[in-house]
Amino acid sequence: MPASERPVILNQRGLELGKTLEEHPSQPVMIQDSFPAEPWKIVPEADILVTGGFAN
Repeated sequence: MPASERPVILNQRGLELGKTLEEHPSQPVMIQDSFPAEPWKIVPEADILVTGGFAN
């Protein structure tokens, strides 16, 4: 990804962390996906995945 592009972050850790990540100087584009049923399925435009453990 060129430095001039804004990274796209798929955040599966909730809105509070998402708001913190949005404040990063790179001005990322946030995609919120809280508590997905299948966290391993990500949108293709995401450059970064922020996730946690999976419990069933």
